[in-house]
Amino acid sequence: MPTYTEQKPSASMGNSALPCLCWLELFLFGGLVTLAYLLHFTEIIPVVQQGFICQDLALSKPFAGPSEAVPWPVLYAMAFGAPVLLILVGELSPVLYQLGLGAMRDQTGTAGQQGVPTFLRRLVKFTGLHLFGGCSALVLCGLGQVMTGSLAPYFLSVCSPNYTLLPVVAASPDGPSCVPATFITDDICAGQAEDVYNARRSFPSLHATLSWYAAVFMALYASSALCLRGTRLIQPLLVMGLLALAFLSAASRVTEYRSHAVDVLGGSVLGAAIAVYLSVVVLGCFRTKPPVPGDAVGQGTPPEDRVAVITLPRLPNIPGGPGPSPRHYVSMTENGTGIQLTPPNVPYGSRMPTEEGTAAASAVAGGNLLQQIRQSRLQQL
Repeated sequence: MPTYTEQKPSASMGNSALPCLCWLELFLFGGLVTLAYLLHFTEIIPVVQQGFICQDLALSKPFAGPSEAVPWPVLYAMAFGAPVLLILVGELSPVLYQLGLGAMRDQTGTAGQQGVPTFLRRLVKFTGLHLFGGCSALVLCGLGQVMTGSLAPYFLSVCSPNYTLLPVVAASPDGPSCVPATFITDDICAGQAEDVYNARRSFPSLHATLSWYAAVFMALYASSALCLRGTRLIQPLLVMGLLALAFLSAASRVTEYRSHAVDVLGGSVLGAAIAVYLSVVVLGCFRTKPPVPGDAVGQGTPPEDRVAVITLPRLPNIPGGPGPSPRHYVSMTENGTGIQLTPPNVPYGSRMPTEEGTAAASAVAGGNLLQQIRQSRLQQL
């Protein structure tokens, strides 16, 4: 009979495709950055011109000027720099801690990633996905602004409409005006072009989008990847503080009459949705996948070493305290002798059984086994 052998694909075939994929990802990321730059730092992409109602009070708020409660440099630094700094602290702290104890194991990558430490791969992956998400938030928010053309609350203040250009002009003590309650679609703005262009891009709010994206991303990272052992308040306080900063940054746009409440709400939902999708769906809540069976890398490695942790002092387990009762496996020879009780391997992070609990469980299991042996012999007789 002819024999057939299954030919497995060599690792070199997968390795040869990695550079192509890396260059493709860099090309796509560069295109995303370019589009974000064109949308927010130039006026090349035109914005849709929405009409307005004559003497609309919702669009007649005073213009607060160039000074803002949260300046743009601070917003970009907090949205892009703060999460990267948190990831650096979260990924490098366990490495430095293990190096200080002299217990740093050689954790390298699998096929196609030979010689790359695990923490470095996690660092690059998390940082790269965060920057990608930030650029995606910029692009989606910018596209929403230019496509909707929503008018800011201070639009009429910077527009300075020239009502003499209208076909029907109403007389007023202050000069020519528009007919009240009429909808104006003509471009009659006489103010500075840059201010008018920005006043036509109110929905969604960019401040709210970037603030909530960075806050939710850092909150999910702090909750999933940072394991602060020995404390119960630092992690919740960090998460609540991040969410509070995002809320204050978004609310400042409403208090300064730069955005409507619905603009801030839409930007907050957009930023939070992008952060949740990247953190939960793409990155799996920042957890490293377990090693493939048969892979030499990672065998026997506890889960704590595959997740970034910051270990703080903790009280030891109290002997005889509450905990899961261990199960015992019973083995015996053919003649009923040589009874042996073997406890199972305790997984990492579980509580070891005490000597009293082990002795009691052994006695109960041994008595049940002897009773079963006696019953089986009586049935044979």
